[in-house]
Parts: sequence; C-alpha cells; structure tokens
Amino acid sequence: MQFLHSLWLLHAKDSPEIIAIEDVSGKYTYAQVANSANLWCEYLHSLKIKRLDHLVIISDSSYASICMLIGCSMCGVVFTVISPETPIVRRNNIIDDLQPCMIVFDNNVIDLQSTTECIERDHVFNRFSIENRDTGSSNVSNESLQLTTDPAYIVFTSGSTGRPKGIVMSHRAIVSFWSGLIEHAQLSKDKRYVSMSPLQFDFALLDIGLCMGSGATLILPNRGLLRKPKQLLSQLSDLEITHFSGVPTLWKMFLHSAPEMINKLTKLEQIIFAGEHFPSENMCEISDSIKDIEFYNIYGQSESIACTFHVLKEADFRSSNPHMPVGNSHRDMELFLIGDDANKVTQPGEMGELHLKGSTLFSGYWKLPEQTKKSLIQNPLHDNYVDFVFKSGDICYFDDAGLYYFIGRKDNQININGNRVELEEIEAALNRYPAIINSCALIHDNCLHAVLIMSSKDAATKESHEASLRSFLNKGLPSYMLPKHYHFINTIPVSDNGKNDRNKLVNALRLNSI
Repeated sequence: MQFLHSLWLLHAKDSPEIIAIEDVSGKYTYAQVANSANLWCEYLHSLKIKRLDHLVIISDSSYASICMLIGCSMCGVVFTVISPETPIVRRNNIIDDLQPCMIVFDNNVIDLQSTTECIERDHVFNRFSIENRDTGSSNVSNESLQLTTDPAYIVFTSGSTGRPKGIVMSHRAIVSFWSGLIEHAQLSKDKRYVSMSPLQFDFALLDIGLCMGSGATLILPNRGLLRKPKQLLSQLSDLEITHFSGVPTLWKMFLHSAPEMINKLTKLEQIIFAGEHFPSENMCEISDSIKDIEFYNIYGQSESIACTFHVLKEADFRSSNPHMPVGNSHRDMELFLIGDDANKVTQPGEMGELHLKGSTLFSGYWKLPEQTKKSLIQNPLHDNYVDFVFKSGDICYFDDAGLYYFIGRKDNQININGNRVELEEIEAALNRYPAIINSCALIHDNCLHAVLIMSSKDAATKESHEASLRSFLNKGLPSYMLPKHYHFINTIPVSDNGKNDRNKLVNALRLNSI
C-alpha cells in the first residue's frame, strides 16, 4: 500500500461484493467503487490532466465524490475539497491560491457562476454524471505515479493571516497514518461505520481510510438532518450502525434535543471523536443509555492527521481528573515534550509543548515557506544531522504509564497574575454547569470573559445564572481563573472545522456587539 487509492481499494479484490458505501443515493460494493474510480481516472486522462496537477472538488461526502478522490489518486492528481457551505469569498481565496486545472461541482452547489468567473478555467465539470457509469469494466494504467512523497491532497484550515492555510499531505504520510490507525482500531468487515464530518474536514478522510481500509461499510447519512436530531437518531437506529464518527458537539445536541432517542442505537459499539474536547458529563449520560459503549479518542493536528489513538475506559470519564488520556503515539510516530527551559520533559506530570516526529508529517504549508519553517523545525534535541519535527503548539503531559494528556493550546495559554492558565480548562469547567450547552473563554482588554449558550429549557434570568455560575466555578477553579464578565448569546460562531471561533468573538467584544 503505497498510495491513497491502493489503501482505499485494498478490499476490492478480496471482498468485491461487500457494500463499501451507503449514501442517500443507494448502496455500492467495493467492486463498484473500484470501477467508478477507474472511470474517473480515465476521464481525467482524457482531459490531459497530469500528475501533480491540482483539482478542486466542491462537494460533501457521497459515493460519487469518494470515487472521484480515488480517481485523482490513481492519476497522481492533487485534490482539495471545499464544502458547498463555504462562503464564496473564502472559496475563491482557496481557488486563487491553488490555480487548479479543474473544478468539479456537486450538482447541488449554488453560486457556480460567481465561482467560475473569479478565475479562468480550461475545464469545469458541473455534474457527477459519471457516477451512473458503474457498469462494465475499466483498467487504467498508473504509470503517471512515481513517488509516494508526491502530494495526495491539500486540506485548508483557518490561517493566522485571515486567509485559509493549505496543509500539504503526501501519499506516504497518509498511508502511514491509516496503516497505524487500522492496526490499532481492529475494525472488522461486518461493521457499519457512520461518518458525520463534511468532506473538506480531514476527519472525513480519516473515516474513509479507516473504514474502507478495513473492508467495512461506510455510511453517509443525509447531513441535512443535523438540524433535526430526532429524525437523524431514528435513521441511524434503522441503519443498525455499529460505529459513529463525529465531533462531540453532535452528542451535546443529541443529549439536549433528543436524549430519549439515544438508547434506540442498540447496535452501537463505539463512538469515535476528534477535533475537540468531549465533556465527561456527556460521556456518562451516553454510557448510562447505551450498554458497553466505548469512546475512541483520536487526537492530533491536521499536520499529521492525528498522532494518538486511545479507547477511553469508564474510569477515565468518571474520574475527578479534569483531563482524559489521549493515548500514546502509533507505530509510525514519535512524541516528546519540550519544557519552558527548552529541555526534553522526562518526568510524569510535567507539562511541555508536544513535538512530533515520523513518516505521517505533512510536507509543508502551501505557498507559505516561512510558516512552514516555524512549524517543521530541526529537532531541538540535537543538531547532528537534518531531522525535522513538527512543533505542534499543544501543551501536554504524560502519566506514569506513558499516556499523554492534552491540556490546551500554547496560543490559548494566558498569564494571569503570574499564573499560567489554559483557556480550555476554564471552558471544561464551564461546560460542567448543567444549563450550559456551549462555552468559550477568552481575554479582552486584559480581562477574562466567558461567552455562553444556555439551554432554552432553563427559564432563569441572566443575573441568576451568573450568580449561580460564579458559585459553581468557585468550587473547582482558583480565583485567578474565574471569568470577570459573562455574556449570554444564542449562537457562538464556529470555524470551518466546527470549532468555536475565538477570534470572531474577540472582535465582537471589541465592537460591543455582544
């Protein structure tokens, strides 16, 4: 398995009749996926699209879009996925950065004209009509593929400059990652795995690689039901899913809007999550509803897709420890911490910045060489030879058993009266308050603020909530970590990867708009 497509199609030969993908359009076997991917590859070859050319696909997860990605890999074409929900300005910024030779749209995407006018294109293919050409056979030569260090895709995340930042991932890096994940997860072919992440989010690619690399069935529900949690849970129950992959915010929504429906997921064995903290209180509620449920914590950064995998035990989320373990490195990744004194952390419980070394690291940031140099650095433990490691910006510690614990981001680390404070730790405390649905802690005008969404079922006034919150937080946080100002709003803005957008909230406070 040297290339993305070789892993995703690994089971097309030994299990061709197993259902590989179920989406709103139907059920498709591994043999159909392989054939459709080959047809996409043929189509790209017919347009004279070459190895290392760039292609943008504007789509959500579906059978057709996944086959398209596999076809790109077969041809050595570098793909970037943009969500159909991405604002047009951001979409055009990404297209301007990439200068792709081709843009492929899902036929449900609007604003096609305004997108294609922003830059001249030789080819714009407006429909996934090739998805219906899954009969017959096809055999495409992969002679264009040369090096596994070639880029496979570029995923764009929020950038500090205000424009999206492209993370370049090679075939070698992603196959190395998936191989480690597949080995650790031990997902059997009879499992039914739901992925709820948008295709532009690399968590969706993680799901595809884990599921199809294991020969299991990938289920892609109608994401429009995210606003209708009762209908979504009912559909997931009917689908008899065994694995659910999505951000913890989805479970907060389920518990808030349809807690009585959760126990209908009678076949569910494992909840896979990444990208954000999963409150222990929510885990306890879910565990009380679903017998023997496991929580699979996948932790890491887009620059390595992820670096640790860990199945949380009930003792982990029913513990008084405010932090839960994220596990240890997988087989192709080495982790170490660098403390404030610039030396390697060697003692359990001592905090430091996480550094990563291994074959799953990204190749660099697209057209941002200076930022790349700041993140892919010479190993700080020696200067004997060139040895690049990723300086993650995450603050962690490890325990006596060698398990790592994530504390917070270095760029979210603040100093209050000489005390080092992690904003995530304050948010974790806030989220333990029963009436809070979501929270975000931030610094504005040198004061600590808490922005909160409260349950609509709770009729208490803002003043009584604030008084109750102060009393509640006093029991678990030192005085210097207590927010000075509380803001109660209906919606907290989120970034493209679904996380609270702290910068937008700071700007809103600056403009007195909340």
